[in-house]
Formats: sequence, C-alpha cells, structure tokens
Amino acid sequence: MFVQFARLLKPIAILLFFVLITIGFLFFGRSENRVLEEFEVRNNSMSGLLEPGEKIEVDFNYYKNNEIERGDVVLFSYAGNENYLVKTVYGIPGDIVDLENAGGPARNASASVAGGQFRLLINGRAAVNSEDNEFVFSAQKANLLSLYIADYKGRIPSDAYLILGNLEGGSVDSSKFGFVAKENIVGKVIR
Repeated sequence: MFVQFARLLKPIAILLFFVLITIGFLFFGRSENRVLEEFEVRNNSMSGLLEPGEKIEVDFNYYKNNEIERGDVVLFSYAGNENYLVKTVYGIPGDIVDLENAGGPARNASASVAGGQFRLLINGRAAVNSEDNEFVFSAQKANLLSLYIADYKGRIPSDAYLILGNLEGGSVDSSKFGFVAKENIVGKVIR
C-alpha cells in the first residue's frame, strides 16, 4: 500500500510544481515585460516629493497592463517640450473638477475668472499636494482650467487626466495646459 501511495505522489508533486510555476508567472509577471529607465529630476516642480538632482526609475510598460490611478507619479510627454515631465495624477476620467474663489463660495466654472486666487476642487474636495497644502491658482491659470471645466461640463473625459506638480500655485502641468491625454503618459515612476 505504501508503494502505491509513493507511485501516486511523484506525478502529483510534478503537477503541483508546474501549477505553482504557472501561478507565479501569472501573478508576478515576467521581468522582461518591464522596461526600466533611470532619469534625473531636473526642476523643482515636484519639490517636497522629488527633489532636483534625485534619481528616479520609470517603468515604460507599466500602463500596458495597469490602469492609471489617482496618486500615481508619472512621466509624460508635453508638446513643445523635448524632455519628459514628472507629475502626479490628481484627477482621473469621470472625476468632477471645479474652481472655488479662495476667498469665498464656489463660483460657476463656466463664468470668466476675474482677478484673485482660486482653489482647485476635485470631487468637491480641495486638492492638496504631498505636504497637505491646497492648490490655489492665479486668475490666469484658473482661466485656462475654467475653459476645460466648461467644455467638459466639469467632468474629466475618458482617456484624460488632471496632472499636477507639487507646487501649490501650479507648474508646467494641467494648470498650464489642461487635461492630459492617456497616450501622453508614457510611464510610471517606481523610484
């Protein structure tokens, strides 16, 4: 009886080995699917999160198999700029975006913005950077965003994202050029 059990055990062990290898392959992926490249942070737009001169690693294939999520630090291409830019995703498709006068109640986003400072709201909450400071934009930056808000009735369209640096007043980010198309986000910063 023990001999019969031992004969059965070997094929079961081999089958179990292949099942575990297959599960590991499916869950952890193949390392050759990752395309990692090192970059150096060139400016201070991400200060507090990433500092100028800091080395980062970017996975250029990450978004081929994963969704872009709020909070992801991404590398993207920007028309008119030969270098990639590093920013954080704050708004994803379907999010509601608005501007609020920093000194008073929410305004109608389709109305033109006059002088003053404007707080960025995402899904009704003030957007804050990594240091918990609210994003407050000048009238000029708020004017550009208000055009996008009006055009899309306050909702980020599918395959578009709101990306920002870590500076409360904005930088070369969505506060300057509006929503970013998914195709322009080229990789995820993984450190």
